[in-house]
Amino acid sequence: RCGWPAGEGVAVAGASIANWYAVSLARSRVWDEALVRRRGMSACAGGVIVVSDDAHFSWVKAAIGMGVGEDNVRRVAVDARGAMDVPDLRRVLDACKARGERPFL
Repeated sequence: RCGWPAGEGVAVAGASIANWYAVSLARSRVWDEALVRRRGMSACAGGVIVVSDDAHFSWVKAAIGMGVGEDNVRRVAVDARGAMDVPDLRRVLDACKARGERPFL
């Protein structure tokens, strides 16, 4: 506990392992983890990760390591402040939907 009233968490050594955890947890919220353990990523048909153009390179490393694959990372443009460009995010998500993809993170 870190002085917060309630909650759980995992302390990790850096962005790479934190993003691996994020991909794993996001995947578990969308697909049945027992099925993923048995069938691997084939149980997660169409799964893609959406990140900003400014996202840390460890997101791609996590996608590769978790079996999602680099080709299944979708990039969204950023504005002058570094925030995701909302019209481009809509475009990316619409394109994912048109291709039958399932953004899970």
